Amino acid sequence: MFLAKEPKLDWEQTRRGMIKRFSERIGLYCLSQVNNSILMWSHYAQDHQGYCLQFEATDFFSGWSYEQEWRLIDHERGPGLRDYPSGLLKGVIFGVRMPQDDRV
Repeated sequence: MFLAKEPKLDWEQTRRGMIKRFSERIGLYCLSQVNNSILMWSHYAQDHQGYCLQFEATDFFSGWSYEQEWRLIDHERGPGLRDYPSGLLKGVIFGVRMPQDDRV
């Protein structure tokens, strides 16, 4: 008697496929009240070569407020650039390794 083997699931391929599908359909914007975290600057600002935008918060309700983080999820328009009211921009913080020519 011959028994067919079940196909082996490739979990890494499945994970990558799900992330790809979500990233094509959902816009996600993450913010933090902490602007001096070395770890965040290393991970999200090209190892301190980027910049941090400071915004005035208009709504303090968030499930992650105890972590001082805010996440905006846009499942209607999906990913892409968004406009924001310029009056909410309070400042810009440059990373310590950001080239002077990029600080224009």
